[in-house]
Amino acid sequence: MHIVNRLLLTAAISIPALGAAGAASALASTPVSAGHHARSVLTITVTDSSGKSKAYRLTCDRDGGNHPNATAACDALRSVNGQISKLSRPDAICTREYSPTKVSVKGTWRGANVSFSGSYPNSCLARAAVGAVYPERPR
Repeated sequence: MHIVNRLLLTAAISIPALGAAGAASALASTPVSAGHHARSVLTITVTDSSGKSKAYRLTCDRDGGNHPNATAACDALRSVNGQISKLSRPDAICTREYSPTKVSVKGTWRGANVSFSGSYPNSCLARAAVGAVYPERPR
């Protein structure tokens, strides 16, 4: 117990000695404890072949937003630590119809900036590229 009190006293003396900027920097660099993550907020925009776009908001680590299947999308992102390009399913079976679809994802994933965009020959291939992040109604 004596060691803990000494550490607390040392911290109480040292942090004010750093000055306001130093204290803010010291506190900002403190890692988030295990199991607690900065909230993730992403905007997913899908543009169809007519040029019509629809944007969806996805929040994770309290899954929600107006994404039609937020929990599945967040689970998929958690499985790849927010790296959208790792969600690709090369074994997906899609038709060869040509109806260009663009998908862009921008925002933050657990404090890190995210920017992803891709153009695909059709929506099936777009879904295969981004998995559950592609906003479609659950079946």
